[in-house]
Amino acid sequence: MNKNIYWTPIYVFPSAQYHDVAAKEKANLHIIGKPNGSFVDLIIGCTAVQNNMIMVTRNIKHFENIRNICLENWVENCLK
Repeated sequence: MNKNIYWTPIYVFPSAQYHDVAAKEKANLHIIGKPNGSFVDLIIGCTAVQNNMIMVTRNIKHFENIRNICLENWVENCLK
């Protein structure tokens, strides 16, 4: 039995390098009156922005105010 067929490579982004970016974004959102409740969501969103990635989520509301973020909701797009 080939054990390698069960292993799929996964790339994990180191999130610590995005904490400063997320903290600045949290401050900016507070200043403009649109605070985001979850710092974890900010880290995820800022990671996507910093890496020029599209953030795919059903929860657009938690990410829509992050500057320069590109969002897609594949669930809603499929239901239409």
